[in-house]
Amino acid sequence: MVPGGLPPGMMSAMSGATEHGRAGNLDGSEKFRGLDATVMDFWRFAMSDLRMNNVRGYLGEFLVARALGAAGNRVEWDAYDVLTPDGVRVEVKVRAHLQAWAQRTIKLGDFKISQTKPWDHTTGLRRQGLER
Repeated sequence: MVPGGLPPGMMSAMSGATEHGRAGNLDGSEKFRGLDATVMDFWRFAMSDLRMNNVRGYLGEFLVARALGAAGNRVEWDAYDVLTPDGVRVEVKVRAHLQAWAQRTIKLGDFKISQTKPWDHTTGLRRQGLER
């Protein structure tokens, strides 16, 4: 297995993995080996409904990052969602009135954002001191 849990040779795009095990940026045209499918096909399959909880979160982070002029891609498991050009770390929270599943009533939950020891994805350790 290679980073990301794919068998060796499954995806040609994995050949651009960095020292942190992350693949380079994909454009969607990359083909899966042994399959008549591209990365774009996967994106359409997995992320075509913007109402789904995980996709809605990614969309919120993307919109905030663009609005603040942040560069680069999101980093899974980072201690923040967006890093602004002047170094401000932003945590993005999203919620929606409508969901992708049937609802008898529409209810918005509360956000609870407490201080925590942030995870550092570059070291694999929690940093000392509470932040938020």
